[in-house]
Amino acid sequence: MADMFDIRSSGQWSYAAEASTVLGTTSMALAEGHSTVKFARGPNIKPKHDAEYWAKVTAGFDFSEADQVPAAQFNRVLWKGLMGNKPYPALRGQAAAAKDDD
Repeated sequence: MADMFDIRSSGQWSYAAEASTVLGTTSMALAEGHSTVKFARGPNIKPKHDAEYWAKVTAGFDFSEADQVPAAQFNRVLWKGLMGNKPYPALRGQAAAAKDDD
């Protein structure tokens, strides 16, 4: 991939986008003029929650520009929505340190 950023390269490269299989389960409209979509290889992924759920749990987040959403809070929302009640991962040593502080 670095070759495409080389100003001395021949420019002979190509790119073909592949959609995530999860998009096959949505009502998202296809881009105009494209009657077929090439999906990535792998299992057909089904969303764990619908758009209404994600709108509710991300209410108040500012998605108007990049980097406006608090990363740590957003990561926890994603974790809860995708992983349910599994414990949120901690860096090594943090879990032990947190228990020591109790």
